Amino acid sequence: MSSEWEIVRSSGKCAVTQRDFVEGEAYYAVLMESPEGFERKDISLDAWSGPPENTFCYWRARVPMRDRKRSALAVDQ
Repeated sequence: MSSEWEIVRSSGKCAVTQRDFVEGEAYYAVLMESPEGFERKDISLDAWSGPPENTFCYWRARVPMRDRKRSALAVDQ
């Protein structure tokens, strides 16, 4: 038996406080069962009080750091 689930990407904000996450910030991602299927909610560490009711699973994640251009060590002239 094979099942495929489509899990949406992070919304980039806390589902409890509505605050945007910042680069490198840790948070909890929660999959909850709903009549339409699975719903994802991301919750900041400071708003986390444990998994909400109807939680199927959860995990701790971190907002990735954006790639930054590195400064040149030597200048070509």
